[in-house]
Formats: sequence, C-alpha cells, structure tokens
Amino acid sequence: MIKEKHRLNVFDVWKQFSNECFVDELVKKQLSHKRYLHCKEVTNVCIKLAKQHGVDVHLAFLAGMLHDITKELSKEESVSYMQYYKEYLYLKAPLYHQYTAIIFLKQKYNFYNKKVFHAIMHHTLGTGTSKLAKILFIADKIEPTRGYDTTYHMELALRDLELGFAYVKADNQKYLKERGVFG
Repeated sequence: MIKEKHRLNVFDVWKQFSNECFVDELVKKQLSHKRYLHCKEVTNVCIKLAKQHGVDVHLAFLAGMLHDITKELSKEESVSYMQYYKEYLYLKAPLYHQYTAIIFLKQKYNFYNKKVFHAIMHHTLGTGTSKLAKILFIADKIEPTRGYDTTYHMELALRDLELGFAYVKADNQKYLKERGVFG
C-alpha cells in the first residue's frame, strides 16, 4: 500500500504533466532518439495546427509528445497491455500502441485526460472525431522527418482542418493497404 504522503492526487499529476520539461524527459527516457525526435516534430505540427484552429495548445503538446510513448514496447508487453482492449487484438501489432499508451500512462504515471486519450487512441487510423484527434492524426502523418514533401498537406490543414484531415486520411489509408497493415 502506498503511504498517504507519497500518493499523488489528480492535481499533483496534472501539475507534473503541465510541466513541459517533465513530459519531454519522460518521452526521452522511454523512447529511442529517433522516435523521440519524431514525437517532438509531431508536437511542433500539433501546436501550429492547434493555434490556427482554436484548440488548447497544451493539450496539443501532450497529445503530440505522448502519442507514441509505447511504440517501442516489446511485443509481449504490448500484448499484455492489450488485455484491456481485447476487442482490438485482431488489429496488426503496429497499431497496438494507440491503445497501450493509455493504459501505460494511467498505470505508470497516474495520468488521465479524456481529450488527450481520445486523440492518442485514434491517431493511427484517423477515427477520432475531436479537433485535437484530427490534429494529432494529421501531425503524425505529415511531420518533417517522414521523408516526403508534405507542404501541400500542411497548407491545406492550416486553411481547413476538415479538408486537410480527409486528404491526409486518404493518403494514409492507401499507405496502410499497400503495407498490408489495414484493410
């Protein structure tokens, strides 16, 4: 049992996650340098889109930084966390991290934010309905380290979030089908 003086309440956890340096260090320790840099770039795109479309910038920061927090877990660890989401075990393993991240953040850091979790849970397939979820989906697919020109994608997403989302989602579905990851 945790001693009362060491128990973090919701306010204390939110205070930690309000500190961007804390979140940055958490992600840096959990992920490889390459994946960490990807998260930083996704975050930069999230913030730019959030500012343009009136979405809370701090939530965009959290979603961007934390979206791949469990991407590099072993298959065994991922499957273990997926026991909380058995209905999604039919998906290919590369998609598990959108679910495992939520359990990981709840269990390991006592972090809970419904808006951030919704965005993370839908960032690989683009099934989220909130502006934040759409922003994270777009940012994850078009951030600069992806290695292809996404200038048009970004311009479109800045001009019209819904059109940008639809365009990026169509590109992503084509990519996933070609790789045999989805439908």
